Amino acid sequence: DEIEILGDRRLEVTEEMKVTLAGQACFLLLGPHHQTFSTAIFNGVILSSYESRYVYEWEDNRIKFSSEKVLQNIVNDRSGDNCILQGFCCVLDHPQPGENVPGLKKAFEEYNQRKRSRVLHGWEWDRLDSIDSFFRNHLVYFFEQPFDVQRDLPKLYDLFRGYFGLDSLELTRIAAAKKRAPFLPHWREIMRDNIGLYRKLPEPEKLKLEELIPDFLGNVNFVPQGYPEITEKMRICVATEACILILGRSFEDYRHLQTVELWNSNPDGKFDTIGDANRIRVR
Repeated sequence: DEIEILGDRRLEVTEEMKVTLAGQACFLLLGPHHQTFSTAIFNGVILSSYESRYVYEWEDNRIKFSSEKVLQNIVNDRSGDNCILQGFCCVLDHPQPGENVPGLKKAFEEYNQRKRSRVLHGWEWDRLDSIDSFFRNHLVYFFEQPFDVQRDLPKLYDLFRGYFGLDSLELTRIAAAKKRAPFLPHWREIMRDNIGLYRKLPEPEKLKLEELIPDFLGNVNFVPQGYPEITEKMRICVATEACILILGRSFEDYRHLQTVELWNSNPDGKFDTIGDANRIRVR
């Protein structure tokens, strides 16, 4: 009610868009340090129908977001890129985080040391030239890639967790568990008949596999390419092969994976490629 969310002349802002944007922004208010956003320094939000190369912009004392970028950030919530969180960080009520977060100054100094030594972590940007830009950027990773932050910078993770009053890694695990598909007994027959390596596994390893496969099926989307549909047999065989690779580890190894494409020919018609992969997609 306090913040007006408007569209430009080509965009009609729906109630759903307003609620979604507000819900993302209000994650910043869950802790004990900030109660609201400072309307003394900004008058509201503009959603633009135009593309922009900027994370966000300012127009007439309003934060301006590209509606397309907002949608991309909401749909792909593991990218480490969230214009809403970064924009609203700038208008938190005072004192600003850069002035108020215990330990943030030291964390920024350590970041600069890593940058000078060229040992930044793989997910860290190398163009953060102020404590506030460091805070905004690493905060997004805290929300969207908490495993990486907790593993590589545990002190910074604890700093964010205490300051904002939530454990992002635990929230991610709860969300993943809700997507978990129950293991069905007849899957064992599919695995036994089609996966030779499965038949060779000792019984304890098979039980571990049965714990991993539901996580894989619940959190990874299967996309048919040239097939009329993805059959249960296809899904189980792919999930089994993938989870055999992480038997001694955990599903966190696939935390960035979003999509598996199954082609009935070589991907994109390339005869020298039977498949390929990047961090978020396998085909």
